[in-house]
Amino acid sequence: SNIMVDALNDIGLRGFIVYNADAWKNRKISEDIVYGVRIPEEEKLEREDLEKVREIISSDRDAMIHMHVAETIERYRIVREKFGLSTVELLDSFNLLNDRAVLTHAIWLSDKDRRIIARRRASIVCTPSAEMKLSDGIVQVPYFISEGINIALGTDGALWNNSNDIILEMKILCLLQKVTFGVRAITSKDAFIAATYSGARAFKLEKVIGDISKGYEANIVLINSENPSLKPMLMSPRSNVLSNIVYCAHSGYVDKVIVRGELYVDNGILVKNDEHEILARFQKEVEKIFDKVL
Repeated sequence: SNIMVDALNDIGLRGFIVYNADAWKNRKISEDIVYGVRIPEEEKLEREDLEKVREIISSDRDAMIHMHVAETIERYRIVREKFGLSTVELLDSFNLLNDRAVLTHAIWLSDKDRRIIARRRASIVCTPSAEMKLSDGIVQVPYFISEGINIALGTDGALWNNSNDIILEMKILCLLQKVTFGVRAITSKDAFIAATYSGARAFKLEKVIGDISKGYEANIVLINSENPSLKPMLMSPRSNVLSNIVYCAHSGYVDKVIVRGELYVDNGILVKNDEHEILARFQKEVEKIFDKVL
């Protein structure tokens, strides 16, 4: 995890880094990193793990909590059989559900689970591409929205998502929710908020990032609107800009990325780091690994 902190600092980006409870004291501190303590996956979970996390968050008010929750029906059943509670109920019994808790996936939830999450103001991060690839299930986004639960959008790891494209993920989220819950289950605006503001809110940064407003950091992504698939681009009062971004765009359309007012990507290429050198090193290191294991 400390290596990831260095990598994010080198490239100039924020990040959310989680540490196991036993490694918490040795985390590398950086002002641009949000830190979370990780609760093990359900099949490995013991009461001792929850007690350690509770001790950390009681002494460190800035610590976030992160756990993969009810990703599969099998994991849900493991916790239910072992503890006599759902994962959400178990976390709540240890006072580990609050506005600093970030629950990834949260697919196999009961009505009671959702009510608890809403009452405790915890956030959920869904990763639709990965959840489809792994045949996990489908997140109940319309119910979360109606109950006021903060639902953010992620990609999960490259092994389970492959493209790691947050713009494309908005479209996938919409299509999956619509085919499951109906054509009005989710709007382009819902998906866009999940990919932007809701992520900032999940990590207690909603007054700093996640919006383009006075007093916020100047973090802006500019998309090349001249791409044919984004045409026509209509402005107010019958704007289709948001719909075009969600349903027509992907990361390959990104022209510029501005972070804190500084240009980090221009013409789709990193400007503060040698992108070609990074990719070449990455390719070389992966080939070394495969040479050892194959």
